[in-house]
Amino acid sequence: MHTHFSTTFNLFKAEVNRLSTLHIPTRQIKSRADLPWVTHKIVKLIRKRDKLYTKLKRSCSNKSHYTEKFKHLKSTIQKH
Repeated sequence: MHTHFSTTFNLFKAEVNRLSTLHIPTRQIKSRADLPWVTHKIVKLIRKRDKLYTKLKRSCSNKSHYTEKFKHLKSTIQKH
């Protein structure tokens, strides 16, 4: 009875691996850390900008406030 479970589990595992390889997209992304001009300060600003963008998209009432802050932060990052 133990071997039947092992065989069934191995078949299940093989099928999950096959389907994940077939249907889950994978891609290589280049890290910003590889770029010598992207300093720790710039990375922190980029994270802050991304969080602000999320708040901007979720916001209903303060859109103009978040938009101005986002634009200012974006230009600051581009200047560095």
